[in-house]
Parts: sequence; C-alpha cells; structure tokens
Amino acid sequence: MRWISAVAVMVVVGVALAGPAVDREEAALAFVSEHHPELETLLARLRTDAPDEFAAAITDLEKARERIEKFRDRPERYQAMLAEWKLSSRIRLALAKLATSPSAEAESELRQLVCQRQELRLATLRAERDRLVARLDIVSAQINAYESDREGALEKEFTALKPKQKAVTKGNRPSPMLKPDGKPQQPSSSEAKP
Repeated sequence: MRWISAVAVMVVVGVALAGPAVDREEAALAFVSEHHPELETLLARLRTDAPDEFAAAITDLEKARERIEKFRDRPERYQAMLAEWKLSSRIRLALAKLATSPSAEAESELRQLVCQRQELRLATLRAERDRLVARLDIVSAQINAYESDREGALEKEFTALKPKQKAVTKGNRPSPMLKPDGKPQQPSSSEAKP
C-alpha cells in the first residue's frame, strides 16, 4: 500500500531533479494544503517512505506554485491557471488510482475530470479571445483617429514640441533638431574635440 501512495504522488506532481530548500518546501506544502488537500496526505506518506521522491515532488510543486503566482496581479488569469493546475493534479491522481485499482468508477471519475479540464481550457481561450478583441477595438480606434485627422494630429504634436526646442536652445545645448535646409546640425568645434 505504501508504494501505491508513493507512485500516486510521483504521478501527480511529476519528477524533478534537485531537492528544495526548507522555505521552498514549506511554501509548496502550504500551497498544497490550500489548493489540493487530498495530495497533502500522500505527500506526508512519501516524506517518510521515500524522501528522494518527496524532494522531487516538492520541487515540482514549488515550480507550479511560482508559475501560477506570477499571475497574482491578473486575477482572472491567476484563477484560470490555478484551476487548471488543480484539475491536472486531480487527473494525475485519478490516473494513478486507475492504474493501481482499475474499476469502472475510477475510469468514470477520470473521464469527468478530463471533461472539466477541457471546459476550463475552452473558457480560458474564450476569455483570451474577448481580451484580444477589446484590445483590437482600441487599436482600431487609434488608427481611425490618426487617419481621420492626419494634419490635425501632426500640428498638435509639432506644437507640443516647440516649447521643448526653446528649452534646449536656452540651455546652450546643441539642438537635436534639423537645420532649416533639412540637414543635421554639426557639432561646434569646441564640442567636436575630446
């Protein structure tokens, strides 16, 4: 029975190469405790029965936690990634259970979890499409504004630059602007010398 738990945890979290630091372990365990409590029991067994596999599982959990946490400031994306991680983790756990104790009930549970993950992915893609359409609308409006009044936009931007040109000239710094004939200004002889 112990090896079944070890195999289940390894399947759920995957295999990693290096052991984590204590604080990383605590963060990973807190993450599991909050978001996937059924995995917590298996990790506790694995900690005592197979320390190397436990370390690998913690490393993978910490990587998943860090990847998801990067999106904390984007709540919709964060929730979607967290939900997908939970479903994927539950799928791997169900797959391990099915491999160790095949049954119609275990297969039905696995199928239901895969269906939920597909629905979540579809919802995520739709939300991304809606976000992109909204962004495209904004860009299209900006393009239309420029195209509808090119001369006005040019005059507005040019007028805004005039005070900057005066400030540069008052400071006796070389102006980055062009001479009236359109050629770049040449540095004065005192500026050209090192």
